[in-house]
Amino acid sequence: MLKIWRKFRVSLQAIGSLNTNEGKKRTGMSHFEKIAVNDKGLSITNDGYEIFMEWAEVFRIHYSRFESEIHEERSLIFDYEYGEFVEINATAEGWDALLDNLERYLEMEDSTWRRKVTDCPNETVITIYVNDRMFQPERVNALMIGDAPPGDGTFFFNGDSALLERVKDSFALGLGEDVPEDHWGFLHFFRSRE
Repeated sequence: MLKIWRKFRVSLQAIGSLNTNEGKKRTGMSHFEKIAVNDKGLSITNDGYEIFMEWAEVFRIHYSRFESEIHEERSLIFDYEYGEFVEINATAEGWDALLDNLERYLEMEDSTWRRKVTDCPNETVITIYVNDRMFQPERVNALMIGDAPPGDGTFFFNGDSALLERVKDSFALGLGEDVPEDHWGFLHFFRSRE
């Protein structure tokens, strides 16, 4: 599914650089014609292209809001593993159904996410969902314990912490060339170790 997604993302980026009939320049992947949700995932249709993304592939969801005197834009940004993302604008057909069904299909850890969306300050991006179990293995053979999350907002499973770098270096010393160098590849490798 991920390879198909990457190809679709490239197609949407190419489409996003074209001018529309109204003479307005599009902004990348942020303007979809139609979105639909079901228990398996999210379907997006844009200019004849269609893709289906499974809920299990969603790593994080962010909400963004930008308003000026002449323009208002609200959107959801879905982060997927390997650093892929898709941004869905509030003008898309099916936006309300998507918002209304997020809790139904994803385990929203923070019950105040709707209030955060409503109260989101202008020119702000907020995180409303994190799948922190995405890289959790089915069985644990060795357990590594950290004493507290870093104060700088980084996190091992976000792929942006110093702990991840040290663990990756330790695995590389112990196992040699089999250890992926990129963060997402290493997290998948780390999860798959038995």
